[in-house]
Amino acid sequence: MVKNDRQPSILATLQYEDGTAVNLTGATVKFHMSKDGVILINKAAVIVAPATSGVVRYDWEATDTAVTLGSDGFCRCKGEFEVTFADTTKMTFPTKGDFQIIFRNEYA
Repeated sequence: MVKNDRQPSILATLQYEDGTAVNLTGATVKFHMSKDGVILINKAAVIVAPATSGVVRYDWEATDTAVTLGSDGFCRCKGEFEVTFADTTKMTFPTKGDFQIIFRNEYA
């Protein structure tokens, strides 16, 4: 992704380790992005209908992608989704590790 771009949105299907989609009925979801252990984003994600599909989307806001690039012209961040189910229990996805979001300079 290019620094300061707001498209594409992040679209993910949240699944348990066995590959079953997470039923998000009655749940709320937050998107977290961090770099070097520092949380850069902790904001609401959208549950895409039907909630039983486990599909979520995060639409970038103007300041979200104004990241500081390293000397190599890149910024490598970690992403994850935190689900709070209707019974108030929480679970983070992916269930193992996280996913990487890489930003680059528009001229790289």
